[in-house]
Amino acid sequence: MFLELAVNSLIQDMKGKGPHIIRSHRRTFSEHEKRAATAFKDLIVMREPLKAKFILFRERDSHVQMNDQYFPDHAAKFETTFRIGLKGGLHFLFNPSNPSKINSIHFDGHKHLKRNISTDRVISRLNAGLRDYCTINDIIDDRTGNHNKNDSQHYDDCQFLNLTDLLVGAFRTVLSDTYNTIQKEVSLPVQELVQKWNKGGARMLNSRWNKGFCISECYLDNNQWSFNNLINKDSETMNQIKIF
Repeated sequence: MFLELAVNSLIQDMKGKGPHIIRSHRRTFSEHEKRAATAFKDLIVMREPLKAKFILFRERDSHVQMNDQYFPDHAAKFETTFRIGLKGGLHFLFNPSNPSKINSIHFDGHKHLKRNISTDRVISRLNAGLRDYCTINDIIDDRTGNHNKNDSQHYDDCQFLNLTDLLVGAFRTVLSDTYNTIQKEVSLPVQELVQKWNKGGARMLNSRWNKGFCISECYLDNNQWSFNNLINKDSETMNQIKIF
């Protein structure tokens, strides 16, 4: 249900199709009809688009092609590809009539990188290359996203990090091989987004999710960065795609 809310939050234009309703349901027994039935309860009614944005971006080769002599540590490689993905996503999802302003950037902890995120390597270099309609404040929070720990980020920020993790996991499930039927079922809300993206930009123009999300990858080819739509449009089935 949390994932379904996230997918519907990425809608940018309702297209006059009425509210989106997220319901819970439970099995019950109908005394009138003397049979099993399903009772539905409206939990969330979305009458206006929330216009959230989501960027799914990966470095295809897990940073192994990035020459160590140009980077002081692994964290620097991560910061570089994060910056590439965020910059491309911001330029694609926003425009001069719909500008973006990022008040803060949140990472789910930093201990696995063995140091804090560098503000200079991420934000300062981003600001130097962003178009005029994109701005970023100089705030990074890389404390843990586990709200049960004393040194965690604020509770609401932790929930956004958890939701982002769910979205990434759902895209991974839809785009790659998986043999877990429960994961497949839970990831169904994301499958519609993948199918829409896979049809190309012209078809996305008519979608309620147009400019609500983007999917792409980068990789080094002869020491030059190259970029691709993450989904192989020529593949007959998305489950054949090997990613992540």
